[in-house]
Amino acid sequence: MRLTAKLDSDGLLCDAEVWHVGPRGAPLGLGQGDPPEVEEEVGVDEEEPRALPVPEKEPVLPEPLRLPTKTRAAPDPRAQVARLKAQISRLYADVVQDLDAPARTVWDELYALFQAKMAIDLTDEDQSEIERYVFEQLPTESTDLIWKVYKVLHLEQERDRWQRLAEASG
Repeated sequence: MRLTAKLDSDGLLCDAEVWHVGPRGAPLGLGQGDPPEVEEEVGVDEEEPRALPVPEKEPVLPEPLRLPTKTRAAPDPRAQVARLKAQISRLYADVVQDLDAPARTVWDELYALFQAKMAIDLTDEDQSEIERYVFEQLPTESTDLIWKVYKVLHLEQERDRWQRLAEASG
């Protein structure tokens, strides 16, 4: 068995055979010990790097392709309000149908609390009241209701925004 690696003076693993490289970086071959003497080529002209000329005018870039796009009319605010009302009713019904009486009470309290707090700019006291309710009064098995309340209230806010747009457009 032939070893192909050895430890160098720093204790690092390296090739046992040494690659010898010529003056221009070309490999000369494998060997042991010092590299063979290589005569440097004489008379080879090495060009100095030179800058390329800069064009006086900026090149003209081609225009990007513009694919035809369908222009959509702005959504009708009344249609959006109707769509959101149906979505809110569906989501609310899905939530409450799976709740027993105690869980329904928790849902109603949580929904009312968040609805009241979303109607105003929250202060630190309001934030503390929400945290107290969630951490002290909300049963741990009901924490998933927080996300459901948020989804319903978010849709209600969007519905209210579309309602204002519908009223403004006459």
